[in-house]
Amino acid sequence: MQITNGLQEKRKIRKCVHNWLDKVEPGRQFGPRDVQSDVRLMLGENPYEGTITRYIRSYNQVNGRKIVVIGPKQRSRYMKLVEDV
Repeated sequence: MQITNGLQEKRKIRKCVHNWLDKVEPGRQFGPRDVQSDVRLMLGENPYEGTITRYIRSYNQVNGRKIVVIGPKQRSRYMKLVEDV
């Protein structure tokens, strides 16, 4: 039962991160802490930055490569690509 509850929480956080990424405007630069603070406000959960980064990668797997790393990887800065019309 405890494992099931933990999985539900993780799904809720992943969905929240994916929704945040859907809504972020193309061209905006952001980091895991930006997403983390919004998740905290929306769900009252405080996921680790590594969890946010993992969910950004899973977002790209599901939706194609829409979020790219900019600058050195150590800084963990991302940007949503501008979609071609």
